[in-house]
Amino acid sequence: MPAPNRLIPKPRRLRRAEWPAVAFSRTGMRLLRMLAPLAFFVVALNSSGAWPTLRGGPEHSGYVDAELKRPFRLAWAREFAGERLGTAMEPIVAGNKVFAATHSGNLYAIDASSGEPIWRFEASGAFLHSPAAANNVVVAASVDGRIYGLGIDSGKPLWSRFITRGRFSASPLIVQEIVIIGSRAGELVALNIKDGSIVWQSSVGAPIRQSAAFADGKVFVTA
Repeated sequence: MPAPNRLIPKPRRLRRAEWPAVAFSRTGMRLLRMLAPLAFFVVALNSSGAWPTLRGGPEHSGYVDAELKRPFRLAWAREFAGERLGTAMEPIVAGNKVFAATHSGNLYAIDASSGEPIWRFEASGAFLHSPAAANNVVVAASVDGRIYGLGIDSGKPLWSRFITRGRFSASPLIVQEIVIIGSRAGELVALNIKDGSIVWQSSVGAPIRQSAAFADGKVFVTA
């Protein structure tokens, strides 16, 4: 059974000086990454400007039905000195904000139009994969064994749920109001995105290191 929730750190608004500077833009975006120092580059991706989860949607197809027109141009740049991203982590876009999680346990929110910093949330363990967003909540899972639900505009913690000491290296899957993710202890868990309460939990008997996907009413996961 999950341990009771403990107090979790508050998000901190960043001063401009803390964000040493990158983006190509049109109407949507994808971010490429570099390490030490870390810089984000935004390029045109889709007409809605939204990419709220790993590979764009719960099916994780990475497909966008949109036409990209040249020329592309550099719109903004943002560099994070001393930060590193997990090799599988891709930033997500929701609510005109770009979200990226790092090995230092930081979740950053950036204005998608200007590249200006909005907030930073610090967890007690590294984030190895992408966050996900839906219903004005950003969800991220850490190696501290916790899943965090944060307000998309403020970064304020809405809930935190300790699931397992087996830790998380996958990205959350969000289907309607349900968050689904597997842990390296082999636990597959579904949470309510509103309050973090457990909807169901199952053990698959082997570590789950990859993100689950959803299609045709079914959840698919490898272990």
